[in-house]
Amino acid sequence: MQFRRMLYALLIVLVALTGCGATTGPGNGNGDGDGDLPGNGNNNPDPAGPAMHNTIAYVPADTGDEIRVIDPDGSNDRQLWSHGEDDPFEVYGIWDLDWSPDAREIAFASSHENYCSLFYSDIYAVGTSGGNYRRMSAPPACGELADYPKATVNVPVRNYGSDSLVIFMYFLGAPSVQQISLPAFGSGMITFDDVADLGAGVDQYGMMIEGSNRELAASTAVDVQPNGNHTTAEQSVYHPGSPGWESRSPTWHSDGTRVGYLFSFNTIYGIQEFPDLLELGDQLVTAEDMPNIIMHLNWNPAEEWADELIYVGWNYSTNSIYWVQEGTTDTPGTPLLDFASYEEVLGLAWLPDGNGFVFSVLEEFGEISNLWRYSFDTETATRITSFTEGFAGDLSVSPDGNEIVFERGTETDLGWDFIDSELWIVGRDGGNLRMLVENAAKPDWSSN
Repeated sequence: MQFRRMLYALLIVLVALTGCGATTGPGNGNGDGDGDLPGNGNNNPDPAGPAMHNTIAYVPADTGDEIRVIDPDGSNDRQLWSHGEDDPFEVYGIWDLDWSPDAREIAFASSHENYCSLFYSDIYAVGTSGGNYRRMSAPPACGELADYPKATVNVPVRNYGSDSLVIFMYFLGAPSVQQISLPAFGSGMITFDDVADLGAGVDQYGMMIEGSNRELAASTAVDVQPNGNHTTAEQSVYHPGSPGWESRSPTWHSDGTRVGYLFSFNTIYGIQEFPDLLELGDQLVTAEDMPNIIMHLNWNPAEEWADELIYVGWNYSTNSIYWVQEGTTDTPGTPLLDFASYEEVLGLAWLPDGNGFVFSVLEEFGEISNLWRYSFDTETATRITSFTEGFAGDLSVSPDGNEIVFERGTETDLGWDFIDSELWIVGRDGGNLRMLVENAAKPDWSSN
C-alpha cells in the first residue's frame, strides 16, 4: 500500500532531521457496460450471490490481482473475482478486503481502475457470484462509462519549466489517461475523445499523474455536453508532488447498508452500499485535530455498538489505536493504546462481540511483530503470540471469536508488506498455531 511506503519514508526523514538538530495504462475494466441508466448510481443491483459463511477471503501476495476464498480447514481454495487487467508492470493491486455482514459481498480497495479515475485507488464491492461489481467511491466504474453520452475535450497545456516533461493526465469521464510530453517552455494540446457527460451542470476536470502522485488540474474544469467539442482553459503542467489521492481500508456497517473507508491522509468517509454518481459519502468524524495519517479503519460489528469505530492514527512520533463514535465533531477519539513510531500497528480487527479487538504490532525496534488482544472490560492488552522471529501483519477474527487468521512472513519490504507472505491461524489463547495457505495476504473471515 502506498501510504505505508510514504509513512516509512517520512519516518526516515524525521529520524535524519532529529539526528541533525507508476505508469498507468488502459485496461478492460470489469464492468459490462449494460447495467443501469446513466446517473442513477447503480441503485438497481443484481443479486449479490449466495452467502459464504465462515469463509476466509484473501489476496495472492505475489500478484495482488484477484480475490480468492478458502475454508478455514484449508480446503476449497478458489477464485472469487479478478480485475482482469493487463498488468505487465504490476501497477494494479488489491489492498484491503471486508466481508459484508451477510457474507454475500466483499468490499475492497484497489488501484486497478486508476487509469480511468481521478484517484490512485478506489473502493469497490463485488458479490460472491461475481455480480454486483461496482465502484463505491466516486462512481461510475470504468466499464459503466460506455452508458453515457460522449463528447470531446481538448486541454491546452504548457510547460513553464526549464526541463522537458513527461507525465500523464486523466480527464474525468474519459476512458483512459493521455501522455503529456513537452520540451522546456513548450506547449501543446491534449485531446480526450469519448468523454462521458456525467450530468448537467457538473464540472468535469483533469488530473495530472506521475506514478502514485496526482494533482488536480483546476484550470480544466468544464461542463461537458453531449456530442460537444470543448476546449478548456490552458493548464500549466508540472511534476505532481501530491501523494494521497487514494481510498483504502473499507469496513462494512453492521446493518450492511453502508461502507466506511479512508480517503487521502486522514479523512473518514461513510458511503451508501449503492452510492449516487460521483459521490464520496459523508464524513464520519470531523474533528480538526485528526491524526496526520489514519490506517486500519474498523466499524464495530456488534449491533448494540454499531456507531463505534476503531482505527490507527499516526502522529509522526507516535501511533495510537483510537476509539471514536460516528458523528463526533470535537475530538479524533480516545487513544486506547499508544506506541512509539517504530512500533507500527500492522493489523487491527474487532472481536465479533464488539467488546474488544485484536491487533499486531512491531516489537524490538521493528525486528519482529506479534498478536495482542485488547479488552474494553479490563482496559488492558494481552499477548497472544510470542514469536521471536518473523512478522505477523494484517488479520481477521473467526465468527465465534476463538481464532485469528493473520499474515505471516520472515521479511518485509520498505512498506512493511511481507515477502513470501503466508496466512496462518492461531487460537485466541495463542494455541493451535497452523499454516492455512502460502502466497496469501489481506485475510478477512466472514460471519456465520
